[in-house]
Amino acid sequence: MPIELKVQEPFKVTEGRHSAAISKVEERKEPYHYIDVYFALDDQDVELKYGCPANVSEKSRLGRLLAEAGTKLEVDTMVNLEEALVGKRFTLMTIDEKSEKGVFARIVEGSITSL
Repeated sequence: MPIELKVQEPFKVTEGRHSAAISKVEERKEPYHYIDVYFALDDQDVELKYGCPANVSEKSRLGRLLAEAGTKLEVDTMVNLEEALVGKRFTLMTIDEKSEKGVFARIVEGSITSL
């Protein structure tokens, strides 16, 4: 049976403020050790990936996100990222970022605020 798909216009995320919930958290180790946090936007049917170096401290990107989600960061303790983040709701800002592959929505650093 042949596989057929309809050709569609490229999907574009509207720049600006959005409300969203974290839908999943994934770990990747190539080319660097990162944690990818996926935000499902409320106003558009899309998930945006927010990559964080796999380092948790009060000053790291991932640590700031965990603290914003209400996680108390204590040195030398372990944090279960799925339990701490999945389902948590935030507002965030997006901007368009141009690359050689096209124009993509990017979450603005420092714009993620818990609801």
